[in-house]
Amino acid sequence: MSRNILITGAAGYIVGSIVANLLSKHPETTKQQVFAAVRTDEQAKALSTLGINVLKVDLSDEQTVVNEISSHKISVIVHAANSINPELALPLINALAKQKESAGKPTHFIHTSGLSAFYANSRWPRTVNKDTDAVFETEKEFADSYPIRKSLQAVHISGLTALYCRIIHAALKNEEISSGKEGYYSAVAHETDMWEFQDHLAAAMKARGLVSSNKPEIYSSDEFAADAINVPVEFLGALNKSGGNFTAIRPQSIG
Repeated sequence: MSRNILITGAAGYIVGSIVANLLSKHPETTKQQVFAAVRTDEQAKALSTLGINVLKVDLSDEQTVVNEISSHKISVIVHAANSINPELALPLINALAKQKESAGKPTHFIHTSGLSAFYANSRWPRTVNKDTDAVFETEKEFADSYPIRKSLQAVHISGLTALYCRIIHAALKNEEISSGKEGYYSAVAHETDMWEFQDHLAAAMKARGLVSSNKPEIYSSDEFAADAINVPVEFLGALNKSGGNFTAIRPQSIG
């Protein structure tokens, strides 16, 4: 019997690209196996054109999430809707635990986050600089602090989606790959200058008529920036940087 996949945040660029990669380059995964969780009717309409299953669901409603996971026999979840809010992740994890108990088969939760805290200015130790190091244990020890970096560690979207799909298929096939406390997979291919990146972004947005200037500007205050992108001001720092000098080992180890 085929195993089904639930993907949250599927209306976004990264996860939408993962879905497209799964369907176009991995014929062993069928459209019937893929379920996308969305928040709005507009998102549901857009994704339904792909021929996949679309679920409009409130991820903070645990009983609803449990019912959806059970009724659709979901065994793998790729969670990319929100990496900061645990209230959206915990119902999914609890639902998978109940699914594993009732079906008697392994379940897998793939969480999406970034490298925001993994550099020295956030008190991250320089000796923990690979995704095979004691990342989980170190995270438990250190508080969050988010100064802005001048450069970003980056990866092309094609490389990122390839890594996701490799992990998803390992889960579907019950392959023995690193998971749990050792399940950190860093998608890092190169480093890019933050200001150069923003120059290119501003120019592209100006060309599309989305902004009036092709030059990026420094926001007047944290409160202004947080309000502009509709996030709590406390989260702003985490969105303005990437980790530095962090080496990706595990992606190469799984092919």
